[in-house]
Amino acid sequence: KAGKFLTEGFRSWAFIAISSIADEICTTKVGLYKKTTEGWDEVEKHPALALIHKPNNFQTKAEFLWLTSIYWLSEGEAPIYLNSPKNPTEMVLLNPERLTVIFDEKNIVGGYNYRQSNGTLSRIPAENVLMLKMPSLTSPFRGAGVMRYIAQTLDIDNYIEEYLKLFFYNDTT
Repeated sequence: KAGKFLTEGFRSWAFIAISSIADEICTTKVGLYKKTTEGWDEVEKHPALALIHKPNNFQTKAEFLWLTSIYWLSEGEAPIYLNSPKNPTEMVLLNPERLTVIFDEKNIVGGYNYRQSNGTLSRIPAENVLMLKMPSLTSPFRGAGVMRYIAQTLDIDNYIEEYLKLFFYNDTT
């Protein structure tokens, strides 16, 4: 079930482990600091802080960071759409399963195609996507998360769980 970790891979201990890490990340205090001659001073107001604390109109900071962590750990990448490449005022987390890289002759990555939930494709310029990713052993353009490296173990666990569920459902016969 490679590539389907977000829709089919989260069961039992895998979800518990990854969501526990995401719980810690989403509750971490986010701060911005400026280096001075005396040390570091915390910056109280800045557009980047405002963006982190209110990433968009439908998610809180905690929800956005939690989902970013889930995507990054499971899929190995958390693509973030920025409404403007310079001085963005909104960012939306994209589902990495729905994103494909578009290569062009001028740039290595010319942009991305994103498949909406209704099936339509949207082309997104590369400069509007902030791609947070774990390095992949097979591609420098995509990430590879923890779930990819333990996929066989997860499949075996899922098959065992399904077998045991049916075993008890059929009165242990």
